[in-house]
Order: sequence, then C-alpha cells, then structure tokens
Amino acid sequence: MGIFNSGVCIGSIIAPPLIVWLQIRFGWQATFLVTGTLGFFWLALWLVFYRTPDKHPAITAEEYALIKGEQPAASSQRKPAISWLQLLRYRQTWAIVLARFFTDPVWWLYITWLPLYLYNARGFDLKKIGMFAWVPFLTADAGSLLGGWLSGRLITKGWTTDRARKTVVLCGAFLMTAGIPAALTSDATVAFLFISLVTFGFQSWINNVQTLPSDYFPESTVASVAGLGGVGAGIGAILYVLTTGWVVDHFSYTPVLLVAGLLPILGTAVLFIVGGRIQPVFSGLEP
Repeated sequence: MGIFNSGVCIGSIIAPPLIVWLQIRFGWQATFLVTGTLGFFWLALWLVFYRTPDKHPAITAEEYALIKGEQPAASSQRKPAISWLQLLRYRQTWAIVLARFFTDPVWWLYITWLPLYLYNARGFDLKKIGMFAWVPFLTADAGSLLGGWLSGRLITKGWTTDRARKTVVLCGAFLMTAGIPAALTSDATVAFLFISLVTFGFQSWINNVQTLPSDYFPESTVASVAGLGGVGAGIGAILYVLTTGWVVDHFSYTPVLLVAGLLPILGTAVLFIVGGRIQPVFSGLEP
C-alpha cells in the first residue's frame, strides 16, 4: 500500500514544475492539452504491461504455483457474500468510513488549495510555486513508504497487528497537527516546512488505514469495505474543499488550516473508539 500510494505522490512532485513551465512557455491552453493527454500514456503502459498471473511472462512456474497453491483451501473456508448493507452493520466498517471522512479532507485541502494559498497568503509568485510546491509531496512520498514499511516491520518484530497499525496511525495523526503552527507563523518558510510535515504524516496515516479492511475482513469483502471508506473520504473532501472557498472569501486561510490540524485527531479517535481492537479474523467481529 505504501508503494502504491507513493505513485500518487510522485505525480504530485512532477506536476508543479511541469505545469508552471508549460504555462510560462506555452500558455494555459497547451498546459491543459498536455496534462489531459497523460492519461492516454498511462493507458498504453497498462495495456502493455498488465497481465494476470497465469499470463504474466515474468512469473515463474514456481511463483505461480505458490500464488495458486492456497486458493482451494481458502475457497473451502470462504464466507458467504456480504452486501454493503450487511457490512454497514459492523462497527469496524463505520470506523474506517468515519475516520476517512474526517481525515482525508486534510490531504485534499493541500492538493487543491496549496498553490493558491502560497500565492495569496505567502506571497509566492508563479515561478516560486513551480520551484517549491512539489516539496510537500516529496515528504508525502517519504511518509507513504516509511509508514507502510514501519507497521510491517513492527509486526515482523513480534508486535500485534493492532499495536503496530495504531502506533503508526497515531504518529501520523500527531504530525498532521503541524497544520496549526503553519497557520499561525508569519514566516513563509517555516509554514512551508510545517505543511511538509502534514503531508508526511497524512501518507503514513492513510497507508495503514487503507490496510484495515484486509485486517478486519476476509478477502471477499475487502474491496467493498475499502470502497465504502473511499465514499466517506470523498464526501468529507467535497464538503471541506467547498467550505474552504467560503471561509477564505469571508475570513482567511487561518481557520481552515487550524481546523485541518485538529481533524486528524478526531478521525483517529473515532477509528480507535468505534473500531476497537484490530481483529484479523472475521468471525471475531460483532455487529
């Protein structure tokens, strides 16, 4: 999950200098055309490289046998299909949905508003935005990889899944409170460094929260629970991004950043209280 999410951060690292360069050199129309066609390059790479295990040329016969080896046994123990409505009867599902509802808006706040914030509130011109706006996403990339690696490392050291995941999640939530001093400082460089801590903390947080569906539920329901978590994240992000525009127009960015510094604490508290102990066995859950 950490490696997967690092791809999102890599794109955000490349985007600011690339978009600003295109804008300065060729204008906004060319910028839209270039960025709009990048999806077709991704599609071409997907069509060329993606293969299922039975058709992938890089998988050896031994690796394929290992992948397929445990599936018959797993199939015999598989639970009946569970609908979304049934999944919503479990407090663990709501823990994931609500945690992401409260916390994911922090990431989308900076994804959506960071360039404009740097321009309006911190005096960055377009060139400075292109030169520096990628830095918080570089730290986010580091947080993504480190957060994913650390919880797995702790588990291999003998920690329970519950303790390992919650330790990294709690550390990530604490780092996201750096948005509070970022809002209060008058120094643009210091604010920028605090924002970089926020993005580092969020990615270490989200990697472990996105892994919880597979910690709580069997493989037949993991995608559904993860999808419900994404719905919670999307609704929270929509509401917060829209609210940000109104607050900035009527007040400033300061209240927005202050609230964003507190939301991860709320989201993490909900996750721990509602979700309870992370149980790897579905039969151990109570609706």
